[in-house]
Amino acid sequence: QGWFKDTLPNAPADLKIAILRLDGDWYQSTLDCLEHLFDKIVPGGLVIIDDYLDWDGCSRAVHDFLSSHKASEAIRQSRFGGVSYIVKRAPETSDA
Repeated sequence: QGWFKDTLPNAPADLKIAILRLDGDWYQSTLDCLEHLFDKIVPGGLVIIDDYLDWDGCSRAVHDFLSSHKASEAIRQSRFGGVSYIVKRAPETSDA
């Protein structure tokens, strides 16, 4: 209970998320969720972004987060309309 910025830093370090549904509407709320929870999503896990097509702040936060983290995930759209989502990729490994 509380604001994302105040509660998400307290999420358990070993938390593993298969499906994360974001419904924060605004830029900072969406960014806070991604900053604190994206690394906890398992490879192949989904991030469903409710407001991506409806609120510019939400879509900007998603793009800013992916860009600043040099994330290779793509934002996808359901072929049935209206649902935006990301499929988390496995971390790239180095053969060196």
